[in-house]
Amino acid sequence: MGRKIRQLTPAEVLATLREIFGIELGADDSTLLLKRLAEQ
Repeated sequence: MGRKIRQLTPAEVLATLREIFGIELGADDSTLLLKRLAEQ
């Protein structure tokens, strides 16, 4: 993911993930997911 995107607040990130994946994420899950996304 080399695209530049504006900084999102954690709440915006979680809301977006809920929309995309239709899942509720806890704080631990979202942190882990963000780390995975950052590594790609």
